[in-house]
Amino acid sequence: MIRTLSEANTDPPETQIVLTVDDIFLRNEWTDGVETVSSSKVRPEEDFRVLDILDQMGTDATLFVCGIVAELFPERLKELARRKFEIAAHGYRHENFLMLSEAEQKRRIELAKRLLEGCTDKKVLGWRSPGLQTSTALYRMMENAGIRWCSNVEVPLFFNNVPFHYYGMVELPISIIDLKLYENNISPAKVLQKLLANLNRHHIILNLAIHPWSQLLKPERLQALRHFLEEAQAMEGVSFRNGSYIYQQFVSGGHSAYGSLLSTALGLWKRISPRIRGSVSEAHRTVLKYG
Repeated sequence: MIRTLSEANTDPPETQIVLTVDDIFLRNEWTDGVETVSSSKVRPEEDFRVLDILDQMGTDATLFVCGIVAELFPERLKELARRKFEIAAHGYRHENFLMLSEAEQKRRIELAKRLLEGCTDKKVLGWRSPGLQTSTALYRMMENAGIRWCSNVEVPLFFNNVPFHYYGMVELPISIIDLKLYENNISPAKVLQKLLANLNRHHIILNLAIHPWSQLLKPERLQALRHFLEEAQAMEGVSFRNGSYIYQQFVSGGHSAYGSLLSTALGLWKRISPRIRGSVSEAHRTVLKYG
């Protein structure tokens, strides 16, 4: 049984799964710098096949959505908000922010947040940059726009992936990215095996980043995702949370000791993170190539 937010208490369970879902209804036809997939391969409305599974299983999740989706598909986005998914920002047009002037970065951050909030009538507190881009200026502008937490950094799993302070913001580190698992044409069975193995390691937080279009390129991938969710539901001491729940837990004092350790240990990570952004971008290209 998955515990809901209303059943939350001050003591975090043994493992909290944060399911973060990127590129909702977004396709290459509307992007500006960071690739996804074309509508000819996976139609935007097919994303509902993934979201319906999460909804039917009562799985809490954070959906990272580009602002342009609120202009293109406002009714679809409103439906997702009614389903009680958390809506977070993913840029305006999946742009490469590091290629934009600071003035244009600021404009697009504010535009994306305003469009999503206007469409869903809910505050947008979270952000994931297209391509996982980070910089001091970018994070400062996000904070000024009212963003409270980001999820752009993938860290080694032995850190247990608790939040930490990064570029002055609260960062919810990423544990596993589906694109990187599939970039070498790894079988869904092997992906499922890896996901379940990490559940058994009793992480404090397991932040899984998935892309509906990637899951839909092969039926076996979607089956593996469903199997993982079913296994996680059946495990004692495992709950699903959205990103803002974890953020609030962190700022209220939960995980603070671990977060302090990460803030220190990952000072070096700022030098490594550009390589990660490059590997994720390469993963996008490889998954699109091999399907």
